[in-house]
Amino acid sequence: MSININFKKMKKSIVHLINFRNHEKKEKKKKKKDKEKLKKPAKDISALIDELAYVNENENIRKSKKFLDEMYILSQE
Repeated sequence: MSININFKKMKKSIVHLINFRNHEKKEKKKKKKDKEKLKKPAKDISALIDELAYVNENENIRKSKKFLDEMYILSQE
């Protein structure tokens, strides 16, 4: 009685299983990151305005701040 083992098919199956598990792990990590993003509180609009107004200190900050304040006023109307 001889045992006929097809190592090529076996190797292919193992590689497929490993790839499938790696894919599952990546999907799980992605879902976890998405949940973390949803848990983070949204920033207040005034905090965003202040943050954006001072991003580039070399530019005229007053003009940037005024523009963003006007945008905030428009969004409130």
